[in-house]
Parts: sequence; C-alpha cells; structure tokens
Amino acid sequence: MVEADTQLQQAKAYNYTKSLYQETDTARIALATRNSLGMANVTAADLIATPMRARAFRPYPPAGLAFNGTYLAEEIEGAITVSWKHRDRWEQIDTLVTQSEANVGPEEGTTYNLKVYDENNVLKKNLTGLTGTSWTWDTEASDCEFSAITKVAVTGTVYGTSTTTSAKLETSAYAGDIELAWVFHSSALTIPEGYTLHGSAQGTDGSSTVYISLLQRTISATGTLPAETFTQASAGNMGVHLQLWRFGSGNLTLSPASTQVQDSASSRNIVWPAHIAPVSSAKTLIGGVSTYAHSGYTKWTASSGEIMSTVQVSNNRLVCGTVTQAALGDALAGYYQFDDSARLIGTAAIAVTLIPPPNIIVREYNRSIRVELEAMRDGYASWQKWNHTVTRKNVKPEAPVNLLLAHMSAGTATGNGITASIDAEGILTLNGTASAVSNIKYTGGLDINASRPSTWDRDSVLYEGTTALTLAVTVVGGTYSLPEGVTDCLNITTRYSTASIFLNAKLGDGITSINGTPASPVKMGVIYLRTGVVLENLQLRLTLHEGL
Repeated sequence: MVEADTQLQQAKAYNYTKSLYQETDTARIALATRNSLGMANVTAADLIATPMRARAFRPYPPAGLAFNGTYLAEEIEGAITVSWKHRDRWEQIDTLVTQSEANVGPEEGTTYNLKVYDENNVLKKNLTGLTGTSWTWDTEASDCEFSAITKVAVTGTVYGTSTTTSAKLETSAYAGDIELAWVFHSSALTIPEGYTLHGSAQGTDGSSTVYISLLQRTISATGTLPAETFTQASAGNMGVHLQLWRFGSGNLTLSPASTQVQDSASSRNIVWPAHIAPVSSAKTLIGGVSTYAHSGYTKWTASSGEIMSTVQVSNNRLVCGTVTQAALGDALAGYYQFDDSARLIGTAAIAVTLIPPPNIIVREYNRSIRVELEAMRDGYASWQKWNHTVTRKNVKPEAPVNLLLAHMSAGTATGNGITASIDAEGILTLNGTASAVSNIKYTGGLDINASRPSTWDRDSVLYEGTTALTLAVTVVGGTYSLPEGVTDCLNITTRYSTASIFLNAKLGDGITSINGTPASPVKMGVIYLRTGVVLENLQLRLTLHEGL
C-alpha cells in the first residue's frame, strides 16, 4: 500500500516500489505472476487502478463481526446483539490474524461507527464514537414504530385564505380505516358530509379568535380517496392536514378529545392531557395553532416521542403529530414545548388517542436487519467496512386488513329459532336450532330472514378492487350439529348480491377457507342455514383480506 510521501516497503524479501504518491493519486499497478517457467512478462499483465486515499494511515477494520454470538450469522432469534473484535495495524504489522482470533489492540484513538437498517432498508440507528466491542438493539420496537396501528398516509399542511381549502390523501384506503382532518380556521367551520367533529379548541392572538378542530370519519369502502374540501364561514386564514390510520385486526377507537388553550406567554409548555391513560400500542396525536410570526421557525420538538414537522405559511401554523409512548405504564409527566425559548407557543391545542382493540399482540422485531460497521481514527475511516444482513426466525407477520370488520356492527338479531350476535371485537355468536331455512346477514347490520330481501343489495360495498381475496372462518368456541344426510347446511358466504355468491366457506363440509378474484364489487356477508342445524353458542371469527 502506497501513501503520500511514504515509500511502500513489503515485509521480508519481497519487492517494493520507490515511487512516491500523494493521498489523492491513483497508482496503476501490474501483477507479475510466477509459474514453473518463471515470472510472466509484466508488460502483458492488466493494469489495476488503485486509489491511494491514505490507506496505510487508516485504522484496520474491526474483525469477527458476529450476531448474537455467531460469526456472520445468517439467521437469529430475539433481540439482536452485534459484536466485533479490535484490530491494530501497529501490533499486527506483518502478522496475519484470522477473524476468529482474540482482540488485538485497539490502536490508540480508534472508535467504531455502526449503522443499522430495518427490514425496509431504512436507516434506524447511526452510532458513532463506539469504543467497546458489542452493542445491543434494545429499543428496536419503538425505534421502528412497531404498533398495532399503522399511519398509512399524511398530507402536508394545505393553507388557504378564502372560505374553502381542499386537501387530498394520495393513497388507497381500506374499508374501516380512520381518516382524521386537523383544521385550523379563522371562523365557524362547516362539517363536511361523512365527518364528525371529535373535538375543538379556541384561542386568541389578542385581537381575533383562532380555532383548531379535529374531524374524523371511518372509510366505508376500499378504494382511492377523493379530495376533501373544508369550508369556514368567512374568508380568512385556514389550514388542513389529513391523516389516514389503520388497524388490521379490529376497529380503532378514539379517546375523548382533550383541549389545552394557552395564552401568548413565551415558552409556555403544553401539558400532556391528564385524562389519557397509557394504552399498550396506542398512539396519541396532538395538534396546535399559533398566530405568531417568527423567522426560522421550523419544528416543534418533544421531550419524548415524535412530532411531525411544522409548516409555516405567512404567520399561521398548524402543528400535528404522533407521540408514541415508551412503555406501558409510563407516568404522564411529559410535556411539549418549542425548541427555542424565544418563540411563542400556539394559543390553542387539542390531543386525542387512537386505541386498538384489547388483547392484541404486536411484533417486536424486524424480519431482517442490515448492519454496516467500520473503524475510525483521526477522522479517517478504515479502508474496508462490514456490510451484512441477518434475518430473523418466526417473526410475527403483519396482520392483513380484515375487510369485514368495518361492516360488522355490534348487535343482536333473532329469527327462525336462531339468535345471532356480534361483539365489539367482531366475534359472531350463533345459538339455537334453525326452524326453517335461514339467511343471516352479518355485515351492514345483523338480520335474519328466510329469504334474502332485495334491500340487502343496497348495503355499502365491502370491496371494489380486483385483487384476489381470501375468506377464512375460525371456530372460536361452541359447537354445531347438522341434519343427517344433508349437505350445504352451514355456509358462510360473501356476495355480489343476494342471489350471487362470491366466496362460499362451507363450514358443515369442513371448508373453512376459500379464495378467488372478485368480478364486481363485493356487497355483503350472508350465512346460510338449512332447517334443523343446531348451534350451541357457536362463536366464529370471520376474516376477508387481500391475498391468497
């Protein structure tokens, strides 16, 4: 290796060059091979371009990169610990040291840089100045925001100065997703059709009133969302920020909104809403408005969690964000403030918590992790660095979106000797003996009828895409018995219309999963029973999701 103003000398009796190269030079080198006939003609060898880059001055890279104790492991389980071994260019000199040998050195002043990427190849940890030989990722779940709740899409804050402002989420939504609209407005707000007002806060800049309102709606059908238009009573400053949230195995609920109205004092904290209790895997959102101008205003920082960047247009701002709790049971002592004491806080704020269904299991780990590791000394990185990917065994997969849940409302229906009920978690319970052929509509409101009324065809669409779907039926509890010698007794179906079946899981025949590609919008779910079917608190979990 040849360096600036340094003569290359190989250990022992090998050849060396007396040429001098600067750090920015590139040497062109030919390798002369030997065989039984002697040395090959060096002029016939291919030239190799070798950048200098102070390689001889750089620290040796760390050795023996291991994952959970295994050298270059391809697969691990549980939390990941990355480990390595020191190497020292001065102590090693001309000695070959294998990857498995113990620490050598380290050379004085050597530290390590470690970069860790998640399963989507997104950089999650960028650690510098490490002096040890191991590191454990014990905050992986929070760093990667593993949660039962997914933030599907958000818009930037769209500002206007008229009576209307429009914004659009550039994504497809699933039925059951929750859309939130954070609206900053100067006068009374008209609630758009389909939305409900979740909460509102009012403040003042000393001369006029400002408002922030939080609107919500549940998406009724899968598909592309249109632009949303929000209207206030009179022309004035207005801002709209949209968010789309999803939970794949049950319906989200929102806690009661909490409002915090502050005055214009400098550096006033916005206190965490005391009534919002810690909930496992919940996500708390907080938004605020300010009517104060300040040059260089860029963001709102938090003592913990993540706040999305603030947008400034003229002298009006809308702040909306996500705060993830570090651990269940943490004290609600956190507060949120601007990152510069000279700036003035918003005069109105509102907070709300998205709460998933109870008793859920959220995965803790990435399916794969990529690690980059290099040594550093005096501002120089090692000439070589590690770049290795390790996968995990048995990582819980993301739950697919259940397209039925948004259309299965808690309730009870009776008819033909059967009682049917749906609980808050979407479990369907059937009890009784069918005294006649019965059809039980379990989406769009429970209904039991011997026929299939045409009014059922007007139910809202479950799915209108063209991707293959799978209908699966799981018996959670209870029993059933069928009339002797009768087939097609207990069928769980999804339908295009009352007379046209899309998917038909025949529980009585042992068919509990069925898939296919819809030919038109899927409108309803109907269970078909023949006379004499006996149901003893039969509990069913029904799922309809994209994919086979």
